[in-house]
Amino acid sequence: SIHFMNSLYEVDVLDLSTQGAAILSPRDFKENALIELDVLREGQATKLRGRVRYSIPSGKGKFRCGVHFLRATQLEKSTLDWLAAAA
Repeated sequence: SIHFMNSLYEVDVLDLSTQGAAILSPRDFKENALIELDVLREGQATKLRGRVRYSIPSGKGKFRCGVHFLRATQLEKSTLDWLAAAA
């Protein structure tokens, strides 16, 4: 899920790396919007902060968005490494 302006949106992660992610979202985010992506790892939630690089219509009211992760804490880096290895 993504947090943006006090709202929560359920998204699908299409592609993931330690640098960013491609997501499918019900919301059309503006370029450079700051978002937080919630990631569950072993029952623990980690928030990954990122900036939207693009948002393009993908059909059926969804948008494909590219998100570049901002400078990460050690916990966030660990989560990203774990997710990238699992992908």
